[in-house]
Amino acid sequence: MFENQNNNNVQFENQQLGNGFYGDSGVETITPKKKGKKIAVISGITAAALAGGCATAYAVSDTVKNQVKLRTMKPEKYYAWVYENNTSEISKNISSRYAQQLDRYKDGIGVNYSINYEMPDSVKSQLKEAAGDEELNSIIDNIKKISLDMSGSMKDGTAGYNIGASLNGDKLASIDYDIDLDTFDIFVRCPELTEKWAALDMGDQIAYNEDAEKMLDFYKEFLSDPESVLSASDLETEINKYVSIWSDNTKDVKIEKKETLNIGDITVDYTVAEVKVTPEMAKDMAEKYSEAVKNDEIIRNIWVNKLGMDESELNSQLDDFVSEVNTSDSDVTFKTYIDPTGTIRGISIIDSDGEEAKAIIGKEDTKIRGEFSIVNDCKATLTADETADKTYSGTLDVDADGETVKIDFDGLKVVNETNGYTEGTVKITAEESDVIVLNLSSNGKSQDIDYDINIDGTNYGKLNINIAETKGEAASLPSKSDAFVISQDNMQDLKLEDYVSQSEVESFLNDIFTKVGIKDAGEASKSIADSIYNGGLAGSTDYESYDDSDYEWDEEDYDWDDADFDWEGEDYDWDDYDFSEEDFSIEIPDTTMPEIKIS
Repeated sequence: MFENQNNNNVQFENQQLGNGFYGDSGVETITPKKKGKKIAVISGITAAALAGGCATAYAVSDTVKNQVKLRTMKPEKYYAWVYENNTSEISKNISSRYAQQLDRYKDGIGVNYSINYEMPDSVKSQLKEAAGDEELNSIIDNIKKISLDMSGSMKDGTAGYNIGASLNGDKLASIDYDIDLDTFDIFVRCPELTEKWAALDMGDQIAYNEDAEKMLDFYKEFLSDPESVLSASDLETEINKYVSIWSDNTKDVKIEKKETLNIGDITVDYTVAEVKVTPEMAKDMAEKYSEAVKNDEIIRNIWVNKLGMDESELNSQLDDFVSEVNTSDSDVTFKTYIDPTGTIRGISIIDSDGEEAKAIIGKEDTKIRGEFSIVNDCKATLTADETADKTYSGTLDVDADGETVKIDFDGLKVVNETNGYTEGTVKITAEESDVIVLNLSSNGKSQDIDYDINIDGTNYGKLNINIAETKGEAASLPSKSDAFVISQDNMQDLKLEDYVSQSEVESFLNDIFTKVGIKDAGEASKSIADSIYNGGLAGSTDYESYDDSDYEWDEEDYDWDDADFDWEGEDYDWDDYDFSEEDFSIEIPDTTMPEIKIS
């Protein structure tokens, strides 16, 4: 009765009955008197067993279930069932991941990032040749490793971050950045410069902009209680709702029960459901979606109640959407590719000009193949092989507007599914570009990405990126009363010396210059600090001290009469002058940088 559409054979095992109907000897004598009763009992038990076996097979086998639906339902009903089934699984997965993120946020989330670059001698030689200065050369010689790092944490309505730069393992400078997510006060300092915090009153700044204030209030609420904005169950509901509007209202569905497709070097048998979207159908769908959004309490709660969007504006934008759809005057063919288990494996959209956007994937044994295309000559093909431990190797070829990019991956495996940490090798090859090889590794607690920078056969050093998620901790927010407060009201009166002294700046610069390798670090730092504080950069801008007498220009200052600029006559007889190249030859000095030779 059932036609096998899968490449892996699907068979039904015989349901076997046990020995429970027999006596201890294995045989029970059936007398005529007992015969009718025994037959009835055996028949009942056998029927129940068969029914149970069939029910179990039907429940556990997606292939059987799909085949039953395919052959007993009308095309439109089957189409709706497939979309409902697939959307249900997808929405559950998405909402589950969203719920996990919400739980992690409640518990506190922390992150650590670091970028490290190791400079080889070959690069130093090129830089020194380009610099041509003894002082700069000594600085270049001092470089071994340059590092940037960032750590941050968010919990209990606070967020704290630190961003720093290091040279050869010595910290040059860093920035502490703390936020009170309730008041949105931002505290910033450079601890190597001063222990004092500068406080920026963002709430005060945003109060001058009504739209920004609404967005800030929304952001505050989401950070304090994200589920009040959008819960996991609401997210799942919305996904199911808006997909079902499409599937439940689709008419004239054509079903090709078994279409053999070649995806790369594999062959699959898929059911193809085809829908022709006419202008009338598009208009009807647009109106249904518009009405659904207008009456959607979840969406209205976000856009109208929380973001402060005017209800009439929302409705107007939805009406504009419907009007825009109504301008379409051509058909679009929409195909859905369904595997034997009822799982959607691909879609394609073909316009009236034959342009196709397509995404389809298939699997045969351990071979995974995919084809993807969008209009404007952009195509991609996936060739991958899977091992028993969910490790993947293969190639993704991308062709966009005639330019090709090849991405090879080998031994790619997800080590930590929650954070997406992965191990393996990725090689990126593009036209007229050098090959980029990324080595991914993970101990399950962090992600490392290593890249040997090779250009035209020359190694330019090693780059390492490390990413790790940690458990978050609440930031110890500084006191605003002790901070250097910057607000909308006092910005004109701020003076640098009220926040940090000249000696602190000088000491800060001297420390950096010394670590970098500048010989006269003390003298240089003193000169720069003196320029900052005594050169006018540290003072306030007081416009009130300038009165009209400072710039009092009267008519006598610029009394331009006709005699001053008498353009007539022979004053400027342009014919008398021969402006040849010899008269106006200007020698431009050679200011080109020395050539950087790459061997």
